Amino acid sequence: MKHVYRFLTAVLLLSSCHSLLAQQDGKFHRRLEAGGIFSFKGCGLSLVAPMKGGGMGEIRLLADFEHVLINHEARPGTRIQLLRHFGLKEKDLGDDLAIQLTGGPGLTAGLVCDRGKDAGYLIALSVGGGADFLFKTVPVSVFVGLSADIGAHVIIRNQYDNTMTFYQNGWRRAWYPEVSVKYRF
Repeated sequence: MKHVYRFLTAVLLLSSCHSLLAQQDGKFHRRLEAGGIFSFKGCGLSLVAPMKGGGMGEIRLLADFEHVLINHEARPGTRIQLLRHFGLKEKDLGDDLAIQLTGGPGLTAGLVCDRGKDAGYLIALSVGGGADFLFKTVPVSVFVGLSADIGAHVIIRNQYDNTMTFYQNGWRRAWYPEVSVKYRF
């Protein structure tokens, strides 16, 4: 499994470097952003960069809070998520503030608990969307949105006892809002 994580990390880093070479277009001149994500699902770090061909690519490294906040688990799970955001609508809200509605697909992988089951591996398709508030004079953006994961949860106990189930938290926790505060470089 170590090799899978190393491979995913290499792919993420290469795709990030590739996206940094993208031309900046659009009304609000999006550029590299880094910050934190906060939600009842979990919290973590986010890196957003413009992509060639339009849209923004986002890499998230998250601590999954399933059963940690209610004291049933001692440790959070970990998830890595790749998302591609496309601008759906842009609007100026004044001299200093603009809003951009975004949405798009992605992938999620990690080691998480799911609805009272043991920790297991997660692989899922993701979809996310929300509103990105961009401040023009201050290099900060605030994103408020929702995301859902549809995929498989695999528990490997030993060579002969493996379980694969539908990842229930991906859609049950889709309505939990996410808030992200990012610095724009």
